[in-house]
Amino acid sequence: MINLPIYEWTVGDAQEAETVLKAAGNLIDAHLMTLDPSAPYPKGSVRRATPVGLTIRLDLGPMLAAIREAAEVRQHGEDNTPPAAPSTGATS
Repeated sequence: MINLPIYEWTVGDAQEAETVLKAAGNLIDAHLMTLDPSAPYPKGSVRRATPVGLTIRLDLGPMLAAIREAAEVRQHGEDNTPPAAPSTGATS
């Protein structure tokens, strides 16, 4: 019985995500090259004819929160202090 390789990664930032996606692509290419070792790169016909299972769960929630926070900082200044309430003209 052959134990088939199944790869699973968990990442925590955008750089790690890009690195893992590239690694997955490189693994696919490396395995495809064994189907046609004389080719300089995996041909499209081999890619289309070769089954592979891939599931990606991409949670952009934390990234969108960081984008909103950065936009607020740009809008209100580096101290992240919200703008003062408009003056009513009344004095104490």
